[in-house]
Amino acid sequence: CLDGTNAAAHPALVRAIAQAGHADGSHSHKHLDAWRASAGEVMRDLTHGMRAIEDQLGTPVKWMRPPFGRITRAIVRWSRRNGQQILLWDVLPDDFSKGITSRRIVRKRKRCWKKRLTKNYKRCKVLALVPCQQQNY
Repeated sequence: CLDGTNAAAHPALVRAIAQAGHADGSHSHKHLDAWRASAGEVMRDLTHGMRAIEDQLGTPVKWMRPPFGRITRAIVRWSRRNGQQILLWDVLPDDFSKGITSRRIVRKRKRCWKKRLTKNYKRCKVLALVPCQQQNY
């Protein structure tokens, strides 16, 4: 999932990601914290981010990951109105923590997965985004 600011700044990268066969998704425009911003601000930011990505791809975006993984009623309503499926990490990646590196995220998540998953998945090297079941809000 990409935020709209980066999508607008790096259009060739957005297209390269899609051309490589990856599913595209929105992560808002300015990465607002939905627990601190008003519902209106959040919905405008989500729309702006989605449109920035769609402008680069020329196709509708069908996935969204809320900033910080924080879901509110406004986000659920917005995702339904805009045909967006909400995605969340299967484990919290701590990608928003200061000083975190991709190597440290993978190492932390591998340890977590080894505790949670069967032996067949212990060598998994990919962090997975999984669809969120939307409750009735």
